[in-house]
Amino acid sequence: MKVLVVEDKSEIAGCLAMVLGELGHEVVHATSVRKALETLGSSSFDAAVLDFELGGETSSAVVISLTRRGIPFIISSGRSAGDLPREFAGRPHLRKPYFLEELEEAVNSCRLRSDPSA
Repeated sequence: MKVLVVEDKSEIAGCLAMVLGELGHEVVHATSVRKALETLGSSSFDAAVLDFELGGETSSAVVISLTRRGIPFIISSGRSAGDLPREFAGRPHLRKPYFLEELEEAVNSCRLRSDPSA
């Protein structure tokens, strides 16, 4: 799968890229909402992992873009799911820090949502 990682902390993004790469995924990294939207406009993706807060912004605009394109995604945040804005309710959520096995399971669930035959 081709996975968009939207994360402004380079250490976290690097770790995610390494782990997802080891799981056989192609990873593209964006460090801001603007870069994520530009990347979504120029490439297609099978899934995304989004940091909730990106340099003072939230990833709401990216969520809207992913939803319109039918791309499944996971919200990654230090906040609990109940502390996220209403538009994020019911979305897959990984609370930082999380185990790499949780990331793998969440990305695999995206695969199932994007391709029921997988």
